[in-house]
Amino acid sequence: MKNCTPKIILLFLTLLCFLFAGCSNPEEKKADHFNKGTEYLKEEKIKAAILEFRNAIQIDPKYAEARYQLGLAYLQTGEHKNAFNELQRAASLDPTNLDALLKTSEFLLLAREFDESRNTIDKILKAEPDHSDALAVMANLHLAQGEVSAASDAIDKAIIAKPDEARYYLLQAKIFNSENNIDKAEESLLKALHLQPDNMTNYEAIASFYISQKKLEKAEQQLLNMVAAFPESAKPNLNLASFYMHIEQEDKAEQAIKDSITIEPDNDQLYLFQAELYKKRHNYNEAEASLKLAITKSETPLVIKALLADFYFDQKKYTETEQLITEVLAENSKLPTARLVKAKMLLREGKNDDALTLLDDLVSGNPRWGEAYLQKSLAHLNKGDQELSQNAAAEAVKYSRNNSQAHTILAHHQLRKRDFESSRREAAIALKLEPRNVRAAIILGQSFLYAKEPENALKVFEKMEQLLPNNLDILQNLALTKLALNDTESASNLFEKILELKPDYTPALATLAAIHVRNKETGKAISLVHSQLESSPDTPGHMMLLGELL
Repeated sequence: MKNCTPKIILLFLTLLCFLFAGCSNPEEKKADHFNKGTEYLKEEKIKAAILEFRNAIQIDPKYAEARYQLGLAYLQTGEHKNAFNELQRAASLDPTNLDALLKTSEFLLLAREFDESRNTIDKILKAEPDHSDALAVMANLHLAQGEVSAASDAIDKAIIAKPDEARYYLLQAKIFNSENNIDKAEESLLKALHLQPDNMTNYEAIASFYISQKKLEKAEQQLLNMVAAFPESAKPNLNLASFYMHIEQEDKAEQAIKDSITIEPDNDQLYLFQAELYKKRHNYNEAEASLKLAITKSETPLVIKALLADFYFDQKKYTETEQLITEVLAENSKLPTARLVKAKMLLREGKNDDALTLLDDLVSGNPRWGEAYLQKSLAHLNKGDQELSQNAAAEAVKYSRNNSQAHTILAHHQLRKRDFESSRREAAIALKLEPRNVRAAIILGQSFLYAKEPENALKVFEKMEQLLPNNLDILQNLALTKLALNDTESASNLFEKILELKPDYTPALATLAAIHVRNKETGKAISLVHSQLESSPDTPGHMMLLGELL
């Protein structure tokens, strides 16, 4: 027995070593993963860093610092939901990590979870009452809830704590602007620019402010200053081009976008912007050329090929559309833009149910895609499903506020329901977005006419007649408005003009004949129809009208 004792002790010690090694090994492993993750971050290998931090957390789910670093890494990759989850967990595991608390509060603010955001910020301010970033978030919170005075107090404290932080002055300007204190807002914006002249955001902020105040010369100067300050970046010229498009100086816009392409000739997005400018100027050959150039520059050419197919569709080049969209879908049958163009083609062919099947799938995967809802609205309208069409049009407007056609269809449905005020509003928006939108103009005028406001209807139709002097729909509605104003002579002249332009246009002939009948000149009405049949024989509507008169 005595001889066995040392062996037993040795075995016991060996087991203890294994036991302690087993206990310490996970600590070493998680530290190793964490350290590798931080090294990958330094090397800007973000995805590799994410993998290492996740490995560390798998070993120790309560590893607060690893969760914090993982959250920051997710921010860099744009995975905001994952970033929020990790930062929130890091803050709960380690309440002394004020940056995790701060970023969690910012996420909650963006999600409009104001109470939770405020509770999180309060934890920071309890630990550090002069924490400037926390005070800035608190100012944003107050402003979002309409508490302007409290917002002003909070940002003032932040500026006192850190007077050289330019972004605080941007927020201060926003608060001043909400109080309509324009001079103070301008002063704060200029202060931000003075403190940080190497940040494009400050130029953009002051330029946007001047645009909102209609101080266009000052806005232009700040944008030109930005171009001069960042000669190696295309973005300032792109902003300048957008400004010139906004004020309808399209020649200058075209030059600015060309300058941006000179700086970054391999940037496919610049060619897409150029194509949009050319489309606005009705330079469709140049727009097509820009889209084709974008394809050659892009790392994802299929997406731009789908955009080119959509362009062909708008240009009524349906053969080219079909060829290109077939090519794109053969390579990637799931590409959303290509599938949308396919749905448009199906609608054109009258295959509304097939189009709806495709569109339902598209909005299921892209629930905020306004253009897809617009096409759904058209499909339902084609099928006579008025309510479904109106619902889809409302969604299209919700997610594509700058889509003139979406506002037009919604206005159409509101007019149909005799909701003249809403119809008027949507049609006016559509016209502002696209001044030559004939359908929107007609709906706007009709909303006045049907509401027994013919004077306002007259203004709309006369303005549109100046833009499009020989448009039959506009002339017809203008003539009807003249009738509503008891200006029979002018109305008759307009109907006669319509029939000169389009001899087989029965609505104009019928109204003109009705005027004669009302004046107890039935014979004159019959002669008019006979005369029109000579100009346009075999017109069914004319012959039916003659039968009614006889």
